[in-house]
Amino acid sequence: MYGKQIELEEAMSEDYVRNLASWDPAKIEAALIEVGKTKQGHWQAWLDKQSKPGSPAELAARWHKAATAWDTTIQNWRRRFAGEVAADRDVPARPMVPSPENPFWPGGPLEAPESPRVAVLRAEYELLKSTLPPASEVASAVTDGYAVHQKVFQRGDHLSPGEPVAPHFPSALGGIDKPAIPAASSGRRELAEWMASPANPITARVIVNRVWQWHFGEGLMRTPNNWGTMGDRPSHPELLDYLANWFVTEGKWSIRALHRQILLSSTWQQATGPAPEQDPPNRLLSRFPRVRMSVEQLRDSFLVFDGTLDRTSGGMVKPVKKGAPETEAFRRRTLYLQVRRGSVPVLLSTFDYGDATTVSDGRARTNVAPQALFIMNSEFVVERARNFSRLLLAAAESDSERIQRAYLTALTRRATPAEVDEALSYIAAFTEKTSKEQAWQSYCHVLMSTNEFLYLN
Repeated sequence: MYGKQIELEEAMSEDYVRNLASWDPAKIEAALIEVGKTKQGHWQAWLDKQSKPGSPAELAARWHKAATAWDTTIQNWRRRFAGEVAADRDVPARPMVPSPENPFWPGGPLEAPESPRVAVLRAEYELLKSTLPPASEVASAVTDGYAVHQKVFQRGDHLSPGEPVAPHFPSALGGIDKPAIPAASSGRRELAEWMASPANPITARVIVNRVWQWHFGEGLMRTPNNWGTMGDRPSHPELLDYLANWFVTEGKWSIRALHRQILLSSTWQQATGPAPEQDPPNRLLSRFPRVRMSVEQLRDSFLVFDGTLDRTSGGMVKPVKKGAPETEAFRRRTLYLQVRRGSVPVLLSTFDYGDATTVSDGRARTNVAPQALFIMNSEFVVERARNFSRLLLAAAESDSERIQRAYLTALTRRATPAEVDEALSYIAAFTEKTSKEQAWQSYCHVLMSTNEFLYLN
């Protein structure tokens, strides 16, 4: 494929040089005058597109100067192309043809036709291109480079370099014996193998603690970024050791298997409830902690209410070139929402979305007025409540049955008789002031604002 492209480029280059050599400025000017006589319509249409058409002599001089510069550009590109192909790297894109300010560029009235050789090679190239298999999925990776003996900066000053030091593991990292780094190696592979070694006491524990923190809100060790002497002590060191050992030996470093192991435990399956006197901060895991839904769960739940959630898995989303993405019109799961670090959507920033510009051991957990105000006044939430109420009203049921359906959808339980009576009274009172549709929309909005919906029990 690349060989045929190089052959085609060489043939096009020969055509180009041949045409360039045959067209001196005097001949170009004569041809321009002649084509103006014989192809008046084509010539005039081309002239109308130019910002500064000029006289035939000016056009001839301008074309000769641009053609010479273009020849230099294309020759430099061909050399880079051949070098990248030989090195088995990504090939550079072909330079774009300059703005067609001269009649000899493609589309101009004096565009030179391709030679038969170029036409044949182009057809063969397009045939090869059409038979290529689909591009395989790729991932960013690194290869080992060469060893660099970095000089020690005395007192941290890069302007005062000291003696060079060979790559080695930081002496502050304790644990197992650290392997030696070969002289010709950068040390990256040795570092990766050391970190992922089953004998390393830190890596598996850090991973297990992070996954535990994701499910329970707090890790078994509550300073996940600090495992040193200044950090916290694990609340359950034996459990942390057991899970770390299981993760390596039986789980085979599988994050999915670790999730399953934790979610099937009786600890995770506990209910929330009042704190006992012996364990107010829940350090002993006497109950499941009451946590608010993440912003991803919250937004996806809103879209589930009115049936507009796009459950498509995988694939690409349209990239955002500038500013924050339009979350109002985006219907796929929030997982697929593209976020620019400098332009986080209001919904995400209001509900403690992670800050990608700083290093953090977890998301902030706030409970502030702007969050409640957003749910009350956001057009996105109001529209979800409106569509949710329309779905309920479209069902051929009584109002009591609609209320039960609303509770099952929003709170995943059936309403009690007292709650049904309160809801019917609320809707009846609201209907006296507005329409029935607006009353049901307001009631759905209330359900979407309750703590029972926002917090996981």
